[in-house]
Amino acid sequence: MLNHTVEHRLPIIALCHGPTLLASLDIEINGRSEKLVKGIEVAALPALEPMVHAQGKLEPQFSFYTWKTHEVLAEAGAVVDEETDLKDMTVVTTGVRDGLRIATGPGPQTARNLVKATISAINNSTKRM
Repeated sequence: MLNHTVEHRLPIIALCHGPTLLASLDIEINGRSEKLVKGIEVAALPALEPMVHAQGKLEPQFSFYTWKTHEVLAEAGAVVDEETDLKDMTVVTTGVRDGLRIATGPGPQTARNLVKATISAINNSTKRM
């Protein structure tokens, strides 16, 4: 589904752990395959899981190894700032890669603030159709 989204340059909106998936996606630009997030700013969940795990509150659907979101994104070429994401869990980061609009946020608190970025991404995508 995400590969189809990238191929057709549909907007991607992701928050919390979701932006980490973007590190696994490739985009074809001028006949060359590159990581989708290469060179764009991405916000993601800060490394809070070790603290949550230590308190015995880690939800069963998450493994102890799902918490390195910024590291995984940086390895894929994304521009990340874990300190900023930790200081303001409501921040929205937007970027465009070869016409594909991406909006990300570090946590569930971002959801309300993603409305404007989501509407903008959808409106800009439909103008190309």
